[in-house]
Amino acid sequence: MSQRELEQSGEPEPRPNTKIPAIPNPELLKLYHDISPELPGLILADWKYHHRIAFLYAMTALIIGGAVALGLIAGFVYLVHIGYPAVATLLLGGGALSIVAGFRSTRL
Repeated sequence: MSQRELEQSGEPEPRPNTKIPAIPNPELLKLYHDISPELPGLILADWKYHHRIAFLYAMTALIIGGAVALGLIAGFVYLVHIGYPAVATLLLGGGALSIVAGFRSTRL
């Protein structure tokens, strides 16, 4: 589809693929090896580094999200226990909505 057809159709412009591939392309690594024998090793090392960073980012987000959820639930139980169920419901609902809104805004 040409740029003009794309503008007329009203569809959003396609975004470039910015994700790290799951496995480096062996054919591309062979071409890099033909240029310089140490390039495939450097590319694989960089690939491993980026995957490790992405994994650590995901695990950190999971741990923080779990801690926040646990804190919200503990606060809810505490407020109900001391006799404030309406406040507990408002705080838990507001906290849960803000977490969902945060996930939605960062992952879209």
